[in-house]
Amino acid sequence: MEAHEPSSHGFDQDQRVMRENENINIYNQSISCPVASSQVHQESPSNSVSRDDESQSQQQSIYCPSSAMPAESSDQIMEKHPTRDMSRQETTDVQRQNINVRAELGDDVENYLRIREQEFDTRDCLQRHEVTAPVRARMIDWVIEVLTNFYCDDQTFFIAISLMDRYLKHCQHPQKISSLHILGVTSMFIASKFEDINPLRMKTVDEKISQKKIPID
Repeated sequence: MEAHEPSSHGFDQDQRVMRENENINIYNQSISCPVASSQVHQESPSNSVSRDDESQSQQQSIYCPSSAMPAESSDQIMEKHPTRDMSRQETTDVQRQNINVRAELGDDVENYLRIREQEFDTRDCLQRHEVTAPVRARMIDWVIEVLTNFYCDDQTFFIAISLMDRYLKHCQHPQKISSLHILGVTSMFIASKFEDINPLRMKTVDEKISQKKIPID
């Protein structure tokens, strides 16, 4: 029998595997995880002291804006947030927010509304009409009753009366007392569209409020 010479293919493959393993070990030694190396690596006392000094100097060099600002007094904090000492069991979040907003923006809102009030001056709005002040007062009482029965917002009432007075102020044609009912119903219907989550519907206005006395074409 002839003896076969050992093939060099297997020997070359083993050498290639050994070289690959050496390369992997060299790569792992050169690139290591910072977290793992920090846990395994032990620093010398001199290095740790120097790094502590560097960290302290860095913390001293960092500028903190809040430290430079003057501290607010308790009176200033209470002025900004008047609900600070209110009980959370006796008041709701919405009530406390309304109080804070009113304290912070109340003056600005009032000044703005006073300026707008001068632009829409409704004094002497009944001067050229047959509608008198007592008749207007009875109409206002009826508007309050209607809006209360339909659970409308309080601001709906004020907007409705403002619309009615502004129409009478700028209307050039004399209005009779009989037209005041149509004007009041229309003002309530328009005002409800501005403020109410569920505004008055046309069917409700026609059947329940105006009692079908207003012709709808």
